[in-house]
Amino acid sequence: MDVAVAAIPLLLAGVLLVGFLWPATRAMPIAWVAAMVIGYAAWNMPVNWLAAASARGFMTAIEILWIVFGALVLLYTLMEAGAFDRINQGFATVSDDRRVQIVLIAFFMATFIE
Repeated sequence: MDVAVAAIPLLLAGVLLVGFLWPATRAMPIAWVAAMVIGYAAWNMPVNWLAAASARGFMTAIEILWIVFGALVLLYTLMEAGAFDRINQGFATVSDDRRVQIVLIAFFMATFIE
């Protein structure tokens, strides 16, 4: 029963985003309110815990947005400098087989993510 109640905000976000095609700027605050109400009503969480969890979630979101912003700056810098053409030429010289190129890209992406 606890798992079903805990899943309500996730399911609500999924239904609003995918089912009703709402933008995340509208759907996520509603899912957040649902999570806060469930935390308070179903599990009797103290308000200061709810506030602390919300603050932690906000800080995590800021960290993720900072990373995405940096990635977008890097992407547009590479596009303006023409670096993608050079990277494509480099992969073309390694192998003509697209499967080998995909394996190399996947390997480098995994290394980059680590």
